[in-house]
Amino acid sequence: MREIFKPLFGNERLKKTLGEAIETGAASHAYILDGPKGSGKHTAATLAAAALACEHRTDEKYPLPCGVCPVCGRIIKGISADLIVVSKEDKASIGVGKIRAIREDLYVTPNDSDKKVYVIEDADLMTAQAQNALLISLEEPPPFVTFFLLTENAEALLDTIKSRAVTLRMELFSPERIKEFLSGISQPGKTVPDLEERYESAIEGSNGSLGEAKRIFTDFGSKDDNFSETIKQFSAMLVKGKTSDALEIITPYLSDGFETAKKS
Repeated sequence: MREIFKPLFGNERLKKTLGEAIETGAASHAYILDGPKGSGKHTAATLAAAALACEHRTDEKYPLPCGVCPVCGRIIKGISADLIVVSKEDKASIGVGKIRAIREDLYVTPNDSDKKVYVIEDADLMTAQAQNALLISLEEPPPFVTFFLLTENAEALLDTIKSRAVTLRMELFSPERIKEFLSGISQPGKTVPDLEERYESAIEGSNGSLGEAKRIFTDFGSKDDNFSETIKQFSAMLVKGKTSDALEIITPYLSDGFETAKKS
């Protein structure tokens, strides 16, 4: 069986839906990838962009994307001019100016292949004006353009946007699947202190997201991680009415002690 989006863990339904559409030339002009932070939206969008432009996309002897043709390589490495990523950067939202820039660029033909892909990160943070501006591009884009809207909350998108795109939801993983994924990171065979505790902490805090599980697992025991755990303990003490104990826990992080504790 042909391998589709191999670097993307799980998400078999998404792989099947997107893979078959790309293989048969029936891919939609717009997709909404909906899932929490760390669920693989960026990976899925990049692999789909590479697959759409892949020189071997219809050849079942190769995985999809093949990863060996020059076009695939540039897209996967993020250095292709035909993969345009739009983000809010340091802003609270994506304003209409960024969407108007897409419209101005929309009909410029691709550089490396016959496809051009726009990835809009945090699409749920587009202003209403920006979404309405995007709607014009979604209604009748040129045949070589595909949009991927990445969102943690598809319900925040206008109904008119959702009606013009195919919504695909990222898979949330069971504790067993998350542990399976993390076991590859922890290098089985090596002795890792508190390994089971690290697994438990990552699984509990991940909410089914592999990316978040990986972050927690990797950062386990770091200074920032200890500070986050302290905040959790502080909150728990307050809920239980143990004010004195809560103050004792948080005191090292207050005022000058906060900077000292964070740097130690």
